[in-house]
Amino acid sequence: MVDAVDAYWQDPLRVSEEFDGVSSSTGQNSVRRAMLADVTAGFFDRNTESTGAYAPVLIANRPTGESMADALSEELRQSKSFDMSVAFVSPGAIQSLLQDFYDHANNRETRPSHIITSTKNYFNDPKAFWQLFHLQEETGIEVRIWNDTSAETASGAGSRGAAFHPKGYVFSRRTVHGEPYINLYVGSSNLTSMALQKQREWNLRVSSLANGDLVRQVQAEIKSQLSDSVPLTDEWIEQYEREFEQYRPPRRELLDQQNNQPIEPNKMQREALARLAELRADGEHKAIIVSATGTGKTYLSAFDVKAYFAQQQAENEDLDSAVRAGSHVEPVEHADQHVEHENRHVEQEPHHVKHTGRMLYVAQQQQILQSARKSYQKVLGCDADELGLLSGTSKQSDRRIVFATVQTLSQPEVLQQFASDEFDYILFDEVHHAAAPTYQRVMEHFSGADFMLGMTATPERTDGLNIFELFDYNIAFEIRLQKALDEDMLCPFHYYGIAEYLGDEDEAGQQHSIAVSESTSKSQHAQLTYEIEQLASPDRVDYIIAQLRKYGEFHTPVTGLVFCSSVEEAHKLSDLFNERFNEQAERNYRTAAVTGRNSDTERAEFIQRLTNGELDYLFTVDLFNEGIDIPPVNQIVMLRNTQSSIVFTQQLGRGLRKFPQKSSCTVIDFIGNYANNYQIPIALYGNSGSQDVIKGHLRRRTIGLSSISFDHIARERVLKAIDKANLSAVRSLREHYLNVRYELGRIPMLVDMYRYDDSLPYTLASWKDSYYTFVCAAEKYLEHKKGETSFITQLKPLNNREQAVLKMATEILLQGLRPQELVILDELCGITGDKKASRYITRDAIQDRIQREYAYLNLTEEQAELQLNSALRVLSGAYFVQANRKRFGNMPLVVSAGNGRYELSPDFAAMLGQNATFRKFFVDNVRVGLLKCEDLIQQASAMQRQFDGLFLYGHMYSVWDVMRLCGWQDEHIPQNVVGYELNTQTGSLPIFVKYDSSPYEDRFINRQELRWFSRPGRSLASPEFQWLRSGTNAAENELGPDGSEMGYSGVGMSSGGTGIPSSEWEEKHFIPLFVARAATAEKEKRYYYVGRVDAVTDSREVVKATMTPGLTTPEKAANLPKSDEQKLPRFVLSTLHLERPLDPELFQHLIDV
Repeated sequence: MVDAVDAYWQDPLRVSEEFDGVSSSTGQNSVRRAMLADVTAGFFDRNTESTGAYAPVLIANRPTGESMADALSEELRQSKSFDMSVAFVSPGAIQSLLQDFYDHANNRETRPSHIITSTKNYFNDPKAFWQLFHLQEETGIEVRIWNDTSAETASGAGSRGAAFHPKGYVFSRRTVHGEPYINLYVGSSNLTSMALQKQREWNLRVSSLANGDLVRQVQAEIKSQLSDSVPLTDEWIEQYEREFEQYRPPRRELLDQQNNQPIEPNKMQREALARLAELRADGEHKAIIVSATGTGKTYLSAFDVKAYFAQQQAENEDLDSAVRAGSHVEPVEHADQHVEHENRHVEQEPHHVKHTGRMLYVAQQQQILQSARKSYQKVLGCDADELGLLSGTSKQSDRRIVFATVQTLSQPEVLQQFASDEFDYILFDEVHHAAAPTYQRVMEHFSGADFMLGMTATPERTDGLNIFELFDYNIAFEIRLQKALDEDMLCPFHYYGIAEYLGDEDEAGQQHSIAVSESTSKSQHAQLTYEIEQLASPDRVDYIIAQLRKYGEFHTPVTGLVFCSSVEEAHKLSDLFNERFNEQAERNYRTAAVTGRNSDTERAEFIQRLTNGELDYLFTVDLFNEGIDIPPVNQIVMLRNTQSSIVFTQQLGRGLRKFPQKSSCTVIDFIGNYANNYQIPIALYGNSGSQDVIKGHLRRRTIGLSSISFDHIARERVLKAIDKANLSAVRSLREHYLNVRYELGRIPMLVDMYRYDDSLPYTLASWKDSYYTFVCAAEKYLEHKKGETSFITQLKPLNNREQAVLKMATEILLQGLRPQELVILDELCGITGDKKASRYITRDAIQDRIQREYAYLNLTEEQAELQLNSALRVLSGAYFVQANRKRFGNMPLVVSAGNGRYELSPDFAAMLGQNATFRKFFVDNVRVGLLKCEDLIQQASAMQRQFDGLFLYGHMYSVWDVMRLCGWQDEHIPQNVVGYELNTQTGSLPIFVKYDSSPYEDRFINRQELRWFSRPGRSLASPEFQWLRSGTNAAENELGPDGSEMGYSGVGMSSGGTGIPSSEWEEKHFIPLFVARAATAEKEKRYYYVGRVDAVTDSREVVKATMTPGLTTPEKAANLPKSDEQKLPRFVLSTLHLERPLDPELFQHLIDV
């Protein structure tokens, strides 16, 4: 008959006993056995029978390990109810978990969930209580405040809640059989951002079934705390606010205090100032600063101008003194023109030297200049009349420091008023606009300036202008968004990606969405975009306001910027908002639209009103993308398609400036069905060379103290866009190439690309055959399509064999997956450092360096020999099948010289010596491979993960990579590997799982176990299962006539006395498990390494009707005639047990199909 295993098809996430059609009580017994095994493994002796699902776990917030925030996020999504008992709560922690709380509320059973906290030492800010109150109102989660006054009196404590100091989290869950159990976390983490994410903490998770005594104790304690606490109400919070702070300064006073505070350079600014001074001391006259929005570029420039003027003053005073004394002193040489200027000055006025220089600040918008002028006056401490504004409405061009709009300054009649050396120091703000003719005219005119500084947060441009060349490639300092957040230079943000409103629901509850995809024509795309822009409807406004209330920081006056898709939409939405009641402020919304329709005066007025708190929101399109400084902004709303990661970052940056009493910025992004949605994770996380890497980033919930979350619909829209995106399209790759080329002023090598984005080198090199091929194509494009100077003449042509060798270097060496080949070539070619090429290298020398520099790999002597033999066969070409040997040039790179020595082959040595271009590109592959290998080891060390052989958990490998890294001596064709491949010579059986692939239905049971189907037509007598059973008592069991084992229940573990200790079995059985979503496996041909299988259990032969063509549903299989059942393919179904469970993020990424 057809096995009950077909029930698995109906619910692929159901697990365990449904395969056997067992009763609920039997399933519960299985869970009890699993929990007992996990407890035994955790507290007595690790053994392979443990599933890991209920094992005790220590969570310490290690930098690359699981954080308490990760654990709570998973628990909230999976639990039916919870109780949290914590002394301290921060608003940021609630905001970072807000989407998880909402998801929990949708899945919660009838029993309410509770959060119990305190007022101990008045640590909790009233904002935290208002955020909890909002959560309570939105989700029904009950929040209570500890109020045991008798305990306070007994303790003699003088402050509120002094006796309350727990840190515990209890989550009620159910097994797949419906049996209740709890996960209990007890340790050091309060419900605060630092304790959940950044600080090193100790939190222990233990599990218990419902009847366990631990559950009874916890329930009794929770019940006691609930009875000794009071409900959280708005009246209670208002009373607490009065106690917490008798006087809170109003915003205007805070602004005044901030303006009157002395300004000192921060760490980043000090480093940049030192570098600028160093460049000038070396005789440089230009530099560029690349710094994320909000990191203080304007103040940095003011500090540098102050230092420049001081240095200039000191030098002039020395010169003046020398002149007065009648001495002959050579003028200080800043620049040739500046020297001539000083000489002329000395000759004309022999008894006086100019003591004050002039400075010019150039920007596009008058608002930028007005803000910069205030900052400069504060830093320089000069009189206001020394700083002038040159614009369409102001002509103060005679001041010592002139702040000029580029539109006014670039007019020929204005430029004629100034000599080419009129200004000693010129600064160009937002210099990525320098491609404009206006900027070009200004730069060309002021060629006599002593020093020019360019500043930008986004130097990458698509117009082809090389910004870095304009400033002689002198990058004084560079800090991007992610690093600035990690360095705590910016205000943390909480990003919520939520579904855009695209119309009313029909009777079936389906939204009539407008999907803009890559498949639409340009005319269709334009029409759909137009229709979306018209959605400034009352219904959409009501939806937007509801989401702002849901995700915004509760009971905190909002100071927000709303980015719209069109000017019309901005004005209409502002009008509609102003008609709506603001429940939090108990009045109508106060908003304004600020677009190109407004004059500079109107813009400045609206900005000031928002800054003062007189407006709630400003609606705009792209006017505020850059250059606007409104520190109080605490909410960014995005109501437009993300066209580029650059624009996204610019708009996000508007809310990241720090400000008193501003703990974070809320970012609410309304995500529609847009093809460009894949730009969102690129902007938030960086790294743009791999689709699955970008998808994996979506699992990362935090950047420093900032958090990122998506609701279910928005997440699916982003994932869909990533799947459809063509990240390896030549246009996208060429843009990355040009960005680095412009920065360096030369052909960027793969080493340069690796430092720019470590996911790009392999993507670039594998675009065609090698990176050389890509560079030639990119340089020809620049010359023929863009009319720019090409570097192609610097490259010698390569012949077919040279290009074939580079192809091999791309596929074998570049990814740095195995150090042996790289070390051999490094020694024989003299690649790294000042190393001279060696004529020969011995086996012992290779092994000594591997052991010395790559000791973390922890290879046994046998493994080291196996890997070295494999690497030598790769370099000699003997490893490859004939077709690949020919594809890679049919030439050995390294050959044996006898007596355990190896040398470069004569042909390869000649190739390196005769063509400098070939050598340069080949060596580049080796260098990046060595860097990548070192970085992999550092990642492993940071994760506290050992390599399994040469495989690192969480890293991605192709089938081709895996066979080589298993130490196989001969290549197998990857296309011939169906799911797994046994290699008895090395004792390895790598398994590849396409997780959501049909017809195979391999599924995770939990984070440490996977139900695995063999290839069709296999039995327990097949060679791979005979090999799996070898070395176990199970191998001696008698087989039935059909090959099935009589009384056999598993291999690799002591299940019912059939196995032997796993360590003995593991020595002879290396089973690395690789898993990928089917789409990733098909498109990228790579799989995540999820760990080593240390046991294969519950193996049995099954038939699977739904894996048969024409029987793709259980209904069709059920109607199969009994006479045809014997014709169905047979499989072996087993449970694979991993040495360690997957981390929650990777697990969720793989199963979230």
